[in-house]
Amino acid sequence: MNSSTKIHTWVTLTAWAFLAAMAGFGVLFGQAAGHDRLAIGLTAFLLFVAAGTVGSALGFLFGLPRSRLSDQVTLPGTSADTGSAPLSSGDRYLANADPIKVSHWLTTIVVGLGLVNLGHAVPALRDLGAALRAPLGGTPQAGAVALAILLSGSLAGFMLCYLWTSMRVRALLEESERRQEVVPDLVGQTVAGAATVLGNTGLELAPDGLAPDSRIGFQSPPAGKTVLGGTEVTIEGVRP
Repeated sequence: MNSSTKIHTWVTLTAWAFLAAMAGFGVLFGQAAGHDRLAIGLTAFLLFVAAGTVGSALGFLFGLPRSRLSDQVTLPGTSADTGSAPLSSGDRYLANADPIKVSHWLTTIVVGLGLVNLGHAVPALRDLGAALRAPLGGTPQAGAVALAILLSGSLAGFMLCYLWTSMRVRALLEESERRQEVVPDLVGQTVAGAATVLGNTGLELAPDGLAPDSRIGFQSPPAGKTVLGGTEVTIEGVRP
């Protein structure tokens, strides 16, 4: 299991743990309110989910990996490199980096607006706590509980989604950018010849322990199959 998969699993389990903990807190808080227990507990849980959703959206925007690709690049086979081989389908197109550019603009705007309106944050939070006091039972501590739920939900959503996006989405984007190759037919060739053939592709020859002049009797993946670049081709020698 690679690091991106571990991050994905850890984030998923942590998110479910947060939701379960918040559901338990909602039940306890509704019991303590004394009346409309179900409505108060459900309101507290929904506040946490809503805050987590907003935090997750921001974490996704801030966590999107930045692409090194530009819109204008020099590729083999272009006028700048006329002696190279023709472009393959994997080299002919680039991934659309516009969503990543938009995320960069949005994160800049969010940070700028946050700094400009930083002085209004405390009065706004005070008004928000007062507005949420009644839906959470109207007790003196209901406003503070509402703010704690919103802050904890947004921070948890932001951190979890940021980690997931920066690790898992990056790995998925890198995998999608890997060039696809068609496996050549190696059966009947020598190991040395197969190494030469694969050397002209993005595929690799798996360690086999065969002599360079040994003939190949089996290969996996089979010839003609389309695989990602970097895939190892396993071979076996001809049985005597």
